[in-house]
Amino acid sequence: MEPLEQVLGILWVFGFVHIQLVVIAPKFSPG
Repeated sequence: MEPLEQVLGILWVFGFVHIQLVVIAPKFSPG
């Protein structure tokens, strides 16, 4: 894997997880 592709992959996963936390977390938080 090219270094650039590896970096983009990490950023994509980081962004995906961030979106999941932003979307799902409020549902489990009280209020």
